[in-house]
Amino acid sequence: MYVASRGLLLACVALFVMVVQGRAINAAVGSGIALSSTSFASVVSDRFQEHAMRYASIPVVAGLLNWATNFLAVKMIFYPVNFVGLKIRTWPEQPFGLIGWTGIVPVKAASMASRMVRMVTSTLLDVNVVGKRVSAHQLASLLSSSIPELLQHIGNDLKVGAALGLPVVQIAARRVAKTFVVGFTGQMQKNIHEIVDLEGMVIRAIMKDKVLLVDLFQKCGELELQFVIRSGFFLGFLLGVVQMTVWMFWDPWWSLALGGMMVGYLTNFFAIKSIFEPLQPVQVGPWRIQGLFLTRQHEVSATFSTFFCQRILTAEKIWEEILNGERRRSFDNLLTDYAFDFVSERNLVFYPYKSRQSTEKLILTVLPELRRFLSEKMQVICPYMDSSLVLREEINEKMVAMSSEEFEKVLHPIFEEDELTLILVGAALGFSVGLLQAQAPSC
Repeated sequence: MYVASRGLLLACVALFVMVVQGRAINAAVGSGIALSSTSFASVVSDRFQEHAMRYASIPVVAGLLNWATNFLAVKMIFYPVNFVGLKIRTWPEQPFGLIGWTGIVPVKAASMASRMVRMVTSTLLDVNVVGKRVSAHQLASLLSSSIPELLQHIGNDLKVGAALGLPVVQIAARRVAKTFVVGFTGQMQKNIHEIVDLEGMVIRAIMKDKVLLVDLFQKCGELELQFVIRSGFFLGFLLGVVQMTVWMFWDPWWSLALGGMMVGYLTNFFAIKSIFEPLQPVQVGPWRIQGLFLTRQHEVSATFSTFFCQRILTAEKIWEEILNGERRRSFDNLLTDYAFDFVSERNLVFYPYKSRQSTEKLILTVLPELRRFLSEKMQVICPYMDSSLVLREEINEKMVAMSSEEFEKVLHPIFEEDELTLILVGAALGFSVGLLQAQAPSC
């Protein structure tokens, strides 16, 4: 549909140009004017002086109009975050309703986030390798000062060994707690995909706060978005000069409206295309031409990796996902199995928990307390994890090394999803303003 619609509009542009050329020649011939550069310039000068203000307003209005329509188009990419209008009828992942609009990025947040996190996990990060950077012994050391407090809570809750002054479970566990933490951390690292749904975690975080995705794209494409807006004025003004010249020879009431539509369409079309094309550098004389976004690969890589690792993929969010996320049952099962094997291998018997069934019951009873303990100790664990995982550095390094084809996919989705919609917004507004210009009184 996109290719067909673009082809149709470009065909209209070509037809309009041919008609205008024919009309201009006919007008000149019909007036008995020789098609010399001198006489042509004289005719243009005479006609311009006759209605100077009206003609002069055409390129100025075209420039201002296209600045405004490009500004509006960029805002429509991101805002509103939630649907604004009469919710009579909407369509899944479509920004427009029957009466109303939702920003393209917010309405497509789930699919865009999914595509982005797949790029991160398949191209930029190997979760298995990254997970093994955390030192189990360092984690155990960080938690060791708090383990007695945890064991005291557990012993009090279980009400065992009271006759000894301390729960028997605490006496036994204190001797091996550090060994347990080291061993279980290793088990988590081996089974990281079973206990962490990284893709689901990122998607849920973004769906909960869609502004995250809006901010990420705006930061990464800040200069390109500004270019789209500013180029609207300059391209609109230049095309407006052509439109003004044509109107001196051919001015039916609808021609200015049609010209405004084409100016609006072409300025948006060329502005968006120039961001990503050409993919590979093209040498034209002394100039090296490439899509604007692609020339900033180093800068965008640093911005993306910093934002992603500070706002979306943090150690705190990973821990929260492990403890309370969609795969928390897998974490519980891993902990239960490891704890039982740990107890059995060391022949640790906690009275009255002698049988396997009673030992498993003990472990399941302890789980909520352990989960609460780990949640409370995030401020101790997470700074160390963030520094040891070095996610930002790795993502940045691998983004810089991407090919142009791969890197283009970082930002292009926000335009690609509804590129035609944004271009047609410019065309529709250009038509409307051109129609108003045509009806304005002569000056």
